[in-house]
Amino acid sequence: MVPGLGHEAGQAIVDHPGIAKIAFTGSTATGKKIMRDSSVNLKRLNLELGGKNPLIICEDADFNAAVETAFNFGFNNTGQFCVQPSRIYVHENIHDQFVEKMVHLTKTVVKVGKFDEKGVTHGPVISSPQLHKILNYIK
Repeated sequence: MVPGLGHEAGQAIVDHPGIAKIAFTGSTATGKKIMRDSSVNLKRLNLELGGKNPLIICEDADFNAAVETAFNFGFNNTGQFCVQPSRIYVHENIHDQFVEKMVHLTKTVVKVGKFDEKGVTHGPVISSPQLHKILNYIK
């Protein structure tokens, strides 16, 4: 992973003849530019463009903050909002600890059930009253 501005760090990677493969997650426009520019050296590409964002957790990240962020992204609004990551990449040295903590939080914090049931944190995406209004509107 190389952080930096695309027109500096990214372009240097694309142009460098010693780099054989590029993996890029980002905008479709940037992906097209990478594909076009890297064709000169026939680089292999792995492009994930314009879709859901990955959550990348590096080894030196603030572990508790990373877990809290991942948990909140996964469960806020039943995990359905425009910037909710659809995948999480965790450095192998903290992977097992991360998974253990996420499982613990899920088992102890999340309670799935009817939206009006006491203690439920995650009900259906559309609650019964909302669904009733929608069905009446459709009729």
